[in-house]
Amino acid sequence: MKNHCYTVWFEDFDLLARYGKSLHALPQLFTIANLFVGCPRLVEAWDSIPHWEGFKMPADPFTLYVFRRDPSGKYPAGAAHYSRDGSRAGVAVRPDDHPDVIFLRIWHELLHTMDLDADGMKDRVKEWLPKINRIPYLFHLYYRDVDIPYWHRQYYQWVTENMIQDIKAP
Repeated sequence: MKNHCYTVWFEDFDLLARYGKSLHALPQLFTIANLFVGCPRLVEAWDSIPHWEGFKMPADPFTLYVFRRDPSGKYPAGAAHYSRDGSRAGVAVRPDDHPDVIFLRIWHELLHTMDLDADGMKDRVKEWLPKINRIPYLFHLYYRDVDIPYWHRQYYQWVTENMIQDIKAP
């Protein structure tokens, strides 16, 4: 698998100003070729699925769309469509979303666009988390919440590093 080059659309200049600057921190596995403000061409049939009604999935390959989430919050905060011909993803933003959370959501969806397991953090703990960190992780798992940026960043880094190693392997 090779690096993927994406076009990123932000629904408006406010979203670009708030979240666009974090894109430079994405791993080199992902290249951002173009940044636009506005709305890309969207998949029309997406609204026919009740769970996804209102979600703005871009239609063009290798496109990521960051948009304002409907206040009703009917649909998930992110989605990706994997295809060998060109994957795409959408990320929905609420007004109170911290830039780090949105950065990680973008990274999460881009992993999905490469058909990588961005959702396996809890199921694959023994693979990605060093033994020394498992006690704090288990504490958070049972008494607090592991769905915080600290753990997601470590997991996504592990997934990305393994992908890069696979790319470099003969």
